[in-house]
Amino acid sequence: MFNGYTSIDDDSKFMVLDTSNMEGSKENVKSCQYFNMLRFCQNSAFKDRNERFMVIADESYLLLDPKVPQGMEFLRNFSKRARKYNCSLVVITQSIIDFLAESIKQYGQALFDNSTYKLFFGMDGKNLQQAKELWDLTTEETNLLSTKVRGQCLLFIGSSRMLCRIKGQNWEKPFLTGGGR
Repeated sequence: MFNGYTSIDDDSKFMVLDTSNMEGSKENVKSCQYFNMLRFCQNSAFKDRNERFMVIADESYLLLDPKVPQGMEFLRNFSKRARKYNCSLVVITQSIIDFLAESIKQYGQALFDNSTYKLFFGMDGKNLQQAKELWDLTTEETNLLSTKVRGQCLLFIGSSRMLCRIKGQNWEKPFLTGGGR
């Protein structure tokens, strides 16, 4: 891992880089691990401008540690460059306020600002308050989000906003309920 060689096949059509075991690492080790992993990810994504590439950061709050800035810097920098390389970045979180703490706000705000598409599912409390302030949500939009109806969200595409209802197909239901693994 640290000498520049890897057994990961970056020509694969689908790749999962699971960082869950890194959370218990010491900061200096975690910092090196994130740097190597995220550099690999970026190099793979930007290798061929003609190939579509998507990076999905689920549970992205894990990349927001100010003591280990590699994750935040990667998300911000990748979001600013991705379109030039025919890439997409999907950042998934259950809490937008994780991205707005003073120590990391410059990174989190850049992600929000560079996003062409945003999906907001049900929320309340500080998250709803922040969303209302940041995106100037109407009373109708705020009420929609506060009801937390499953599969219902607010979709932003550029400056356009619309209600979106997502309904899983029958063949998808086992995966959505955890029974399809």
